[in-house]
Amino acid sequence: MIVKDHCHLYCKHFLKGGCMNEVLYPELINYIYAFCGDFKTLDEKIAGRTILYMQMNLNQKLVASLKNRGWYSDERHIIDMLAGGRHAFVVSVATRIYYEHREQLKLNVCPRCFKIAKTPLAKQCQFCFYSWHDKVECLSI
Repeated sequence: MIVKDHCHLYCKHFLKGGCMNEVLYPELINYIYAFCGDFKTLDEKIAGRTILYMQMNLNQKLVASLKNRGWYSDERHIIDMLAGGRHAFVVSVATRIYYEHREQLKLNVCPRCFKIAKTPLAKQCQFCFYSWHDKVECLSI
């Protein structure tokens, strides 16, 4: 764990289920889904690609090619994961990752308001607009 400054106390408290009351707000869900892919299961990775391709109305030849590469699946358990739509799938995956791996997640949080940054490298808060470009970094946990 490489954490500097006051972020350390917050991050440890946050990851232990502290001050956020473990409410996953939309920006945190999107961050976890987008940037914590190492914690997705193989089925979740395939389902994530599948739902994107399903929305594109691809021809059968391209679908067959995607299936051969493991990027698309019409297996029942994958389709069941997507039954509620993309948003429900993203929330489900991010929630599972958070509760199963929260102490391993590398979250970039604002040192002022302690909410999630937009990306792992962001240095300005999307909520309070605080900038930590020239400050000691919270490199993450």
